[in-house]
Amino acid sequence: MGKINYKAVFEEIEPLLPDLEGKLKHSPKLFEQNSTPILGGWTNDNIKYGKLVIRVPIFELSPFFNRKNEYYNVQQANKFVEITELPLYFNMETGLKVMQFRSPEIYMQDQDISFDHIALAIKSLNQLNGHGIQARQAFNMDEALAYFKYQERTEPMLDPKTQLWVQNFYKTFFKQHKATEFSHNDPTFPNFTITEELIDFEYSGMSPILSDLCNMHSFYIDNIEFENFLTKTEAPFSDMQPLVIFWMFFWGQWRLSKGFLPDNKTEKEVKNYHRQARLKLNYAKELLDEYMEKRY
Repeated sequence: MGKINYKAVFEEIEPLLPDLEGKLKHSPKLFEQNSTPILGGWTNDNIKYGKLVIRVPIFELSPFFNRKNEYYNVQQANKFVEITELPLYFNMETGLKVMQFRSPEIYMQDQDISFDHIALAIKSLNQLNGHGIQARQAFNMDEALAYFKYQERTEPMLDPKTQLWVQNFYKTFFKQHKATEFSHNDPTFPNFTITEELIDFEYSGMSPILSDLCNMHSFYIDNIEFENFLTKTEAPFSDMQPLVIFWMFFWGQWRLSKGFLPDNKTEKEVKNYHRQARLKLNYAKELLDEYMEKRY
């Protein structure tokens, strides 16, 4: 995978760039020297320059995303529920995005999960999910699942029976489900702020009711704070369980499908990333077996 083309990024967004020292002349070299890689790096490269955060999408993953639909969804969320801010710049072909940098303390972190943080995140999801907004599909789930199925032939991630369950569940529950709502589809805590906003709508679209909550549960299913929170809210666990399991399978396969080595990740980090994906898939299989036994 190629490195960030700082020259191309610089030329596209130069009018937005601040003069860092009040007198330096802009140049691609200066831009690269003063850019700091931050946040993530598995789906996008994110760099900070002055008081801006610039998202540079990883080219290899571009076929899975519809950036025009992503921007439409951001506009809808901003217009109707005001839980996300509009970007300063957004390329609807490539997904290159520029946002105003905000203090890192504003964004929730996985390691800081508490009842208060969970409550704020759920409040934001409820605003989005329950508003009645019609979203467009920013992420091509059909393409991703077809890609997973193709990869099974050369590098199996799931056994055939489990793979069939995932495909059938998506077909019957996601594609044919009538009760759908605007969903973020990537509700990890770094995508929430302590000011009750949501960011990064690149996976957003219409999904079944409860999908976002189940998706969040799939990320933090082994987190005691999150489990206790759900218990106190009397969440409908029987309805949620297959959705949670589906999302665990999805994210585990999505991680394993990205076999390239990002420039900002070491080989050790990639191995750990894939190891965590395998653990998630194994746990999901255990939960699926338990669910099917109870069901039948």
